[in-house]
Formats: sequence, C-alpha cells, structure tokens
Amino acid sequence: MTLDEQLAYFDRKAEQAFTRCLKDFRARRESIIVEARERIIAGFDMYGAEGFRWDYHRLRQAELEEYADGINYRLMRIYQGWPT
Repeated sequence: MTLDEQLAYFDRKAEQAFTRCLKDFRARRESIIVEARERIIAGFDMYGAEGFRWDYHRLRQAELEEYADGINYRLMRIYQGWPT
C-alpha cells in the first residue's frame, strides 16, 4: 500500500480500531498485566531502572506512542481480515 492508501484507510477505520483496542484491553486485562511484568524482566539487563527516572512528560509521550502503535497494529489486523 502506498502512504496515501494507508492514510485513507486509517481515516476510514481509526475509530473502529480504537474502539476495538479498548474492548480488547479490558478483555485481556490479566494477560496484559502478566506480559507487562515479563517485559520488565526481559528488558532489565538492557534498561535497568531507566524508565523509572523519566519525567512525567516523557512518560506520557511514551504511553501515547505505544497506544498509537496499538491502533496501527489493529488497523493492520482489520485490513488483513484477522479477528479483531
């Protein structure tokens, strides 16, 4: 897909992807918490406690970027016809 095609698809489907992400986030609460803990363990040798020293604005920006990536991954699943 070209960038223009991707953006047009995004514009058509972003709200749907956002809603489905929220629903999935709630439904997979326990699994997400387990995965989050595993990611702390897996990343410790590389990152240590670095993130725990970030300021508020850097943490908020990092969260925003992760949430935005989640929507984009969901859009890709919708596009490919995978369950969402």
